[in-house]
Amino acid sequence: MMLFCGEFPSELGGAQESVTLTLPGHSGNGRVRSKNIGLSANYLADYISAFVGSDPFAAESLKSRAELRDTVSFIANELLENAVKYNADASGEMSLRINLTLHSTDFVLVNTVHSADVEVLHARFAALLSRDPAELYLEHMEQSAAAGDTGSSGLGLLTMLHDYGARLSWRIELPEVGSMATLTTVVQVVR
Repeated sequence: MMLFCGEFPSELGGAQESVTLTLPGHSGNGRVRSKNIGLSANYLADYISAFVGSDPFAAESLKSRAELRDTVSFIANELLENAVKYNADASGEMSLRINLTLHSTDFVLVNTVHSADVEVLHARFAALLSRDPAELYLEHMEQSAAAGDTGSSGLGLLTMLHDYGARLSWRIELPEVGSMATLTTVVQVVR
């Protein structure tokens, strides 16, 4: 059985350039994994942004490249952190593919989640997409301030919607038997 949330694309093609990063499941050292996620996100951003602009030294190309690099670095970092944090299969892989198309940058993250968490995840995703991102962002910041926390938890997807104008969608594949579902997250940023 499959569940969808958002306008999940039937096909993600037409990539001018593409890069895929595959990570193993959980490792014993969370600090090393966190540092490596940031390094990996920066590598992916440097790789993809190198393909922007016809004249690599023109001011317009440099600005476009820098903006794309920042966007890819932030979104890749957030997606990888979430995948590592919520990956259900300690021995399973997770992957992030980034496609650079003529008009957009598409991120496709595949990881596993516990089947028991699917209903909660689906409800969260639907709630996130059903309201105005600016309103949700402000509400989240006010709740974080009232609770006395830093406000960072849970802001990644909201920031993608609010600051980057991203389109988010999810596909959850539930197994007939087993305790793990496959979650595919798609983030599309129009350039």
